[in-house]
Amino acid sequence: MNTFIVILRGINVSGKKIIKMDVLTKLLEALSFVNVTTYVQSGNAVFSSNLTNLKEIADLIHDKIAESLAFEVPVLILTIDKLKRIIEENPFLHDSTLDKEFLYYTFLGNQPAEFDKEKIEHIKAEDEQYEIKNEVVYLYCPFGYGKTKLTNNFFENLLQVSATTRNYNTATSLLQLASMREN
Repeated sequence: MNTFIVILRGINVSGKKIIKMDVLTKLLEALSFVNVTTYVQSGNAVFSSNLTNLKEIADLIHDKIAESLAFEVPVLILTIDKLKRIIEENPFLHDSTLDKEFLYYTFLGNQPAEFDKEKIEHIKAEDEQYEIKNEVVYLYCPFGYGKTKLTNNFFENLLQVSATTRNYNTATSLLQLASMREN
């Protein structure tokens, strides 16, 4: 069996697109995924499956949510190796002057094409830092994610891809939860 991490975008925010974690668990189990464990209330889960195609898994989950709950939710699937690589490649992790509490990962649905970097420079706060690598935007927002203009919506519009953001603690906790399955 393979272990996967699912990250849903935009659920349980401002009273919209509500998915209780017990409902998410049941939906995933109805797709024959096993060992389902959810993490916090923002649409994160770890599960096992014999499937291997990430797009197929994402489509199955997307369609099951749409069918069962009557709304659309972007679905991102990660393997343990991919999430581990994303975390390890965070360019801000090795700077001891930066507080990990203000590190964020904006996971992208796919690798963006060319984009206007000046638009990012124009709106980011002076102390904010970012780096876009492959299918992730690494963010350092020293005043918190709630105050930055470098939001999911901003990156989705600029990069023309779906995106969802998790903080450092959530990303590392999901990796730990998933990795425990492999041991």
